[in-house]
Amino acid sequence: MKKFKIDIPEKQLSLPFLFWIPKMHKIPSKQRFIAASYCCSTKSASSILAQVLKLIYNSHKVYCDRINAYTGYNCMWIIQNSLEVHNTLNTCRSKAKDLKTYDFSTLYTSIPHDKLKEKVSNLIIKSFDSQDWKFIY
Repeated sequence: MKKFKIDIPEKQLSLPFLFWIPKMHKIPSKQRFIAASYCCSTKSASSILAQVLKLIYNSHKVYCDRINAYTGYNCMWIIQNSLEVHNTLNTCRSKAKDLKTYDFSTLYTSIPHDKLKEKVSNLIIKSFDSQDWKFIY
């Protein structure tokens, strides 16, 4: 806090509360962990990080929209919610005859950290370059 001159309110000087929830509908049953960070020491940093990632997402979307306008190819594979999937399927030029869904809930945990950091870094650099940004304020 002192090193980076971050002021954290007294009520946020605690760690996130961790919940464990069983997933009984799975065979065999599985588990899910949830970190409740409503009032904890990382709340301010999490809020700022979420805003920065949203800005990068929006920049990447503009970049992909430009590619789509010129080529007709949609390079945007990041979705915000299931409504985007429905809208995309409804506006698809050719109607899908065979549609499959997959659960990628554990995919992110199997990505090697060095590869993840490299790809996220490339995405951030591309976002800065496409918007002619120097920094995020």
